[in-house]
Amino acid sequence: MLSMSAIRLLLAPAFVAASLIVAPSAASADGVDPSTVRATQLDEPFHYATGDHLTGTREVPTTRRYGYGRPVFLVGDSMAGQLADGLRRSTAGQHRALLPRTKSGGIFRLPAADSPSGRWSARVRSQIRAEARDGRRPIVVLAGRGLGTSTQIRSTVWRLRADGATVHLVTASPLPVDVASLPSCVVASSSPTTRCHFRLTDADAGRTATLAAARQASPRVTVLDLKPVAARGSGPTYSPIHTVTDGPVQVYRGVSNHLTATWSREVLAGRLAALTR
Repeated sequence: MLSMSAIRLLLAPAFVAASLIVAPSAASADGVDPSTVRATQLDEPFHYATGDHLTGTREVPTTRRYGYGRPVFLVGDSMAGQLADGLRRSTAGQHRALLPRTKSGGIFRLPAADSPSGRWSARVRSQIRAEARDGRRPIVVLAGRGLGTSTQIRSTVWRLRADGATVHLVTASPLPVDVASLPSCVVASSSPTTRCHFRLTDADAGRTATLAAARQASPRVTVLDLKPVAARGSGPTYSPIHTVTDGPVQVYRGVSNHLTATWSREVLAGRLAALTR
């Protein structure tokens, strides 16, 4: 278990920003032992280390798959990438193979444009088509900030369906106002005497367009909305730590508005399993 000093070193806490609220805990049960918080700023998706998540100018997706059975493509930018660990856990018990095809800043839209994102999109689509031609009935879990307008998203979904894929959408995760203050907020929330809550920005991150596209598509697309899952409660402030069956888990990783791999595995896996049955 990590000591309090280790947690502070890992999280490199900054001063708590004015947008954060620190108040006495209503009861000792509200406090979280900092030694049990099981996620740090380095808690990244597993496929970052394997090279399956593309960065920079890379346009050629890998061909790796994790598991055996019906293929599940995870497609989109880093907002899709943060789902990888949850999907890896959920697909492991479903006779499914996970094929992570994500790219930082990647804009997955069809028809694909003649651009770095467009060429990457076309190559990912070719892999999906190949799986469909072989009769494997691919599933595509599509997420990202740059999917476009609801019309553009529906265009992408329509083409993937025409290629033989089943498509599901996931919204981008909600964005904290001040990510630089999240480490301090985590440490404060880990104290048995205080709680710290963060606020969300007004940035939509494509959520409205994704929800509209899912509703307007014919037939409708199943969509997982991350906002009520990650931002628990009625607002306007939310806890950076969620307590699950095995203990407290940090929601966002370090100075980032991306979800931790631990939270993805332990909170999202069950919800993602409903998309890939």
